[in-house]
Amino acid sequence: METEQGTALPRPIEFDVVFPEQLTAEHETLGGMVKGLPATDMNFPGDGDPDHGVSAQLVVSVHPLDVCFKGIRVIEKDKGYAGASGSLPQPHAADSVWSVGLDNRFGLHDNIGIKSGVNGYMQWDEIQGYDADGHPVYKHSYPNEFTWNCLFRTYGGDENKEGISDIATVFQNFYIESKGEGLFYARIRKFLVDTKKKDECSVERTSGGDHIFKP
Repeated sequence: METEQGTALPRPIEFDVVFPEQLTAEHETLGGMVKGLPATDMNFPGDGDPDHGVSAQLVVSVHPLDVCFKGIRVIEKDKGYAGASGSLPQPHAADSVWSVGLDNRFGLHDNIGIKSGVNGYMQWDEIQGYDADGHPVYKHSYPNEFTWNCLFRTYGGDENKEGISDIATVFQNFYIESKGEGLFYARIRKFLVDTKKKDECSVERTSGGDHIFKP
């Protein structure tokens, strides 16, 4: 290829454009010193607290890992919930935004958690009466289970927060069970793109106890 004056032009340089195509998550370990950490914001209960609830801090990686996505922003969109067997499905406060670092990880944790409300709003231990033996009858049915559908997209910073292109839909399952004596067991399982797949990260806890992080 040359110009009208016969000057040779350099060969066009071709670039392959690679988009983020998957997310994986793991528990925060503080460099291998701990197995996992409960979330430190949104007033989730900590280890030993008598309050009902469970949470975890997840470290999220953007794939493929052999491509640097530093500076890319990612937004999480609420795609609704499914599989509710009780009365505690809570709306997902989505539209969180993360920036990807040099290590292809979100710059901040993805905090997952659920806790009992108070004063009758999503209050796990709200009592509506007592049975013939004097045991409390809770307003909400147990076990109680539901799944959030969370769509992660690349994000350009526009005000409408719709995002640019899809990365992955991640399923997040919540399970709550009454254990008697006013105690409640709660578990969250964080999934990849298949709700039947073995959970990538899970955390569980009973009121007054410690968090158990798996795997």
